[in-house]
Amino acid sequence: MRNPYMDDLRKSELLKSIIKKCNTMANKACLRCGYINGMVKKAVTVLGIIHDRSKVNDESLEEFKSAIFHIKESKASISSATYIIDPIKVLYLFKRMTDEDCELLYLSDRPVKLMITNLAVPPTAIRPSVVMDDGLMSNENDITVRMKLIIQANNNL
Repeated sequence: MRNPYMDDLRKSELLKSIIKKCNTMANKACLRCGYINGMVKKAVTVLGIIHDRSKVNDESLEEFKSAIFHIKESKASISSATYIIDPIKVLYLFKRMTDEDCELLYLSDRPVKLMITNLAVPPTAIRPSVVMDDGLMSNENDITVRMKLIIQANNNL
């Protein structure tokens, strides 16, 4: 991928073949650690990624099912063979990616840098409030509203 003489068309073909190979590795053992992985997809109702291990047959699946049974979120609408990968777990997985993996996926930098872990928010005293039409009510600015949404999402996690 770093070869300066390789044209863009060849790089995109190589990336497509790598992604195809990654998709076929679902439900197969990892070459590095031996863990049998399932399919992943974006969660619709919660913030996270759903990891589906329902089609995986290995000895750790029963232990996994008994452990996941005690988690509150798993009792809602997710079967016992699927669970939610939260942002903290994603950050951990991104940190464990090797430089070779990043290069194969044609990433220009480490994927851990794609996640926001700290958010600088100005103090309340300098965040403006917008007065509504009648002058009796005030509306918070966009930064304050976004900060409230982030705090609420964080509390839900």
